[in-house]
Amino acid sequence: MIERFTPEELVQIRKELKEMDRSTQKSNLLYEQYVRAINVLGIKNDEELSRSFSSFDVKNAMTMLCDHALKNYELNQRKSLPNKRIWKRTSSIPTGKEERYLECYTSLVDVLEKYSELWLGSE
Repeated sequence: MIERFTPEELVQIRKELKEMDRSTQKSNLLYEQYVRAINVLGIKNDEELSRSFSSFDVKNAMTMLCDHALKNYELNQRKSLPNKRIWKRTSSIPTGKEERYLECYTSLVDVLEKYSELWLGSE
């Protein structure tokens, strides 16, 4: 199968595979700040809130905002058409963007911390 590729294509494939190997998983890099966000929002500390809202929704919303802000996208091979490219958020953080991504995420948690109100329940 390798014979089908030109030497230039093989170099490109190796380069892309190397980049994939060095990418960082979002959950590993963001874990401490994610826990901080959940604590700031009080979701885990209150039984009513933990039954009503998923901490996964918070995680997804925060990473979605960071992905859009930092243009952390990749081409969606499944949905793209010949004349129309469709992009999707990447599942990892490319090498070189880790510090900026963590900075963006931490800034969002800082804003939540500043504006988050204490949950008083349904009195």
